[in-house]
Amino acid sequence: MKILFACSASGGHILPALGVARELKKINGQNQILILTEKNRISSDILTGCGFEIVFLQGKVPFNIRLPIVNSVMKLLMNSARIARILKEFRPEVIFGFGGYVSIVPVLLSRRLGARCIIHEQNVLMGKANRFLARFAEIVAVSFKETKDYFANSKIARKIIYTGLPLRNDLKLMERNQAADFFKLDPKIFTILVLGGSSGSSKINRYFLNALDKLSLKNELQIVHIAGSKDESFVRDFYGQRPNLKARTFGFLKEMSFAFSLADISISRSGASTLYELSFFKLPSILIPYPYAAGHQFANARVLSDPGAAILLEEENVSEGLGATLSLFLTNKGKLAEMKNSFPQDLIFDAGKIIAGLIR
Repeated sequence: MKILFACSASGGHILPALGVARELKKINGQNQILILTEKNRISSDILTGCGFEIVFLQGKVPFNIRLPIVNSVMKLLMNSARIARILKEFRPEVIFGFGGYVSIVPVLLSRRLGARCIIHEQNVLMGKANRFLARFAEIVAVSFKETKDYFANSKIARKIIYTGLPLRNDLKLMERNQAADFFKLDPKIFTILVLGGSSGSSKINRYFLNALDKLSLKNELQIVHIAGSKDESFVRDFYGQRPNLKARTFGFLKEMSFAFSLADISISRSGASTLYELSFFKLPSILIPYPYAAGHQFANARVLSDPGAAILLEEENVSEGLGATLSLFLTNKGKLAEMKNSFPQDLIFDAGKIIAGLIR
């Protein structure tokens, strides 16, 4: 069977796509899988050596005031024409879209090609591309059961299947000592994991470092900080100027199981993949939703904050609230235990297998 995956160049799309692709290979090693995505540092790092055929579209198609709109339209048309040629040559039997502009042409051409079509929505609130494409797909897979509530009276409601979010297949809970050895840190010390998604978050980096400088108990903790490639040197310099702080800094970390297994709490955005990974490891967190993108991350964060597994801080309150929240965790260890027991019980962690079965 020939299957085409269409996804943007974010970890939130590529990692779930890889999770499903690997499950399909387990079912039948003869499946031909082509992954179509944009090329950037994240997609290159994750997909290099993954074992699947990859086609990279050259560059993102940005629509903003700094770039003449005609340039953006030309890039979009050129990439769309290339996608159409790839579809004609590959002739997929199934098209699997993850949203974003890369999914639009494959899904719209699926019927002309005689291909079946499935799309996957990562967030609680469905993105614009997937809202549009849902009418053309046979199946709309969703990560969160809450998504179905928004389409209760819609024609696409019958297409929606709650599958969960496919996780990277290398995630596993490590012994704390083993995880500490990986980072050359102390397994007995309170550990904070700071991450801003697959490309890092400059705002979270700065919010955290500012709060850390004012924290009276900062010498009683250690940090694993995933800063993103842009901020890696800046964050590393910050810790280098404070030799009493134990910290390990990375631009990007593939071996995230070690980080999740060592951490006592996490500070992060609330992308869908991050929420599922936090839930998989039952790691209490401080979630700072990205305030734009139509409020997707705020709705995601509530999946964990409403039952008490996370504390939600909106950006406008972070400057004052982050330090106080960190102090609460450091002085009230019972709070951590309470949060660990508050994760939703209905999240699905074998979504890769479920979606591979639907594609079959």
